[in-house]
Amino acid sequence: MKKCNVLMVFAIVASVGFTGIAQADMLGDQLTIERFYPDLNTSFRDPVSTIVVAGDSDGITSHGHAVFNPEATSIFIDYQNSSSYVENTFDGYRFTGFSKDIQSVIATNVTNVAIEELAFGQDFITLNLAGEFDSTSFIELQINFEQPSSNNDNCRATYTSGALHIPCVDVQLPFGGTVTYEVNMQHQQNSNPMSFGLTGATEK
Repeated sequence: MKKCNVLMVFAIVASVGFTGIAQADMLGDQLTIERFYPDLNTSFRDPVSTIVVAGDSDGITSHGHAVFNPEATSIFIDYQNSSSYVENTFDGYRFTGFSKDIQSVIATNVTNVAIEELAFGQDFITLNLAGEFDSTSFIELQINFEQPSSNNDNCRATYTSGALHIPCVDVQLPFGGTVTYEVNMQHQQNSNPMSFGLTGATEK
């Protein structure tokens, strides 16, 4: 009965967003967006910057075409009018100002605009676009950052292709004592802030 109660509590916590691990994000970073054309050596417009906070108060309009709204681990690009990007060149954006190391970037939502190339390094993202766009066009970039190092490498959590494996989670029992679990969780697609669902937990 004790074990069932512990897992039930853990499942409820997981369903609303796992908070047992400090999630590396870009809140508080000064994100800078710069437009480049026809290559990444040629700045096409002056850069614009914003301090990343939760919500849409940090949204900025870049170069008259789109509103960029950064969140903790996402960048939303919401187009306001119609125009086009030039194909077979670099016509797009570079994002800089990240204080955490970038581990991966994926475009999870792309509507009525074409991405020719999405690339990233430790502290930058480049987005090369092509073709026409209009006021219905939209892009969402999901960013995964390197997590803070653990003092115990044997208990370091790993995240691969949406699956989060946590070797050691100490659960404080409501009736006293602690139980340690090895936990597997799955990223809940399109969740913002990033949330996970519990897929398995084994008492250690």
